[in-house]
Amino acid sequence: MERKRELFPDVLRIAATCAVVMLHTVTGTTDIHYMPGVESRWPYYQLIVDYSSWAVPIFLIMSGYFFLDPKREMPVKKLYLKHCLRIVLAIYLFGIPFSLIEQIGGYHGFIWIMLPQAIRCATLNQTWAHMWYLYAILILYAITPLLRLILPKIPKAVVFALMGVLCLFCCVFPFVNSLFETGFPSWRFMPLMYLAYYICGYYFAVSEKEAKPWHVKAEIAAIAVLAVLEIVNRVILQRGNGPGYDYPLTILMALCIFALGKDLGALRKDREQKKEGKGAKVLAFFADLCFGIYLVHPVFLNFFYKFIDVSLYDYPFIPGLIGFYLLTLAGAVVLAFLLRLIPPLKKYVL
Repeated sequence: MERKRELFPDVLRIAATCAVVMLHTVTGTTDIHYMPGVESRWPYYQLIVDYSSWAVPIFLIMSGYFFLDPKREMPVKKLYLKHCLRIVLAIYLFGIPFSLIEQIGGYHGFIWIMLPQAIRCATLNQTWAHMWYLYAILILYAITPLLRLILPKIPKAVVFALMGVLCLFCCVFPFVNSLFETGFPSWRFMPLMYLAYYICGYYFAVSEKEAKPWHVKAEIAAIAVLAVLEIVNRVILQRGNGPGYDYPLTILMALCIFALGKDLGALRKDREQKKEGKGAKVLAFFADLCFGIYLVHPVFLNFFYKFIDVSLYDYPFIPGLIGFYLLTLAGAVVLAFLLRLIPPLKKYVL
């Protein structure tokens, strides 16, 4: 019997996709443009990046939630021939054109040698920066059968303890060292954090904790406290260290947001077991667009920031940010929708 589609992953997927577009709207300017005369904006741009960085960990946690759940069937053949193949196709079908765009823009024209170079770039993760996620998730998918074999045999408390040790050395100690130069032993090896987020999804999937209204209140309070700490770090202390996905506040924010979504979903399910409603169908429609939106939204940002050479710095802070963000998001939604009208793309990639 096929499982009924859960609502909360669709909500989280849409929210995380919107956050990723905001993240890249800001970093697309701050990473490639100088900022003479607008230095006062920098802490606020960094704050927006911090408030958006939870999105990618949410995607990784959600993947682990579905792919590592022992209660869900995941045949190895389906995993490799459907899910892994989907990522490989996305890498080449989108990575090659993105690489060609960069080469054509750099040389102001096209020559045939660019095509094998674009294929090479797509193979080696040397295309547009946001494509890194596809290579990371492909590796995680590839090792999923091994994880599904090992994790159920390990007590959940041990899994939780191992995750804590991993986070201690990969995020807490590096962060403390950056603040106080303590010399604590640490590793800044991001693939370990991607694996940690993926396994967190497993922990959420097998957790038998019953959702309570007070859990939701506690999670909202925790998110609010983390948001205030971000303001203190960026605006008041004006610390300029890059957050990264191993940043302790980002990790806690992502875990709290996923837990909040899961608990809200469970409470709603208890209250409205028989009600599906049009809202769920609308959410499912936009959730199905999210992968395409993720893939294509940099097309619009690169057009703004590189092709016509405008940036957030050219406009007042709030109107400029909102304008670039909405234009990018709306364009990506429309383009993703149009691409899904192509049957092979919809079936095998998007």
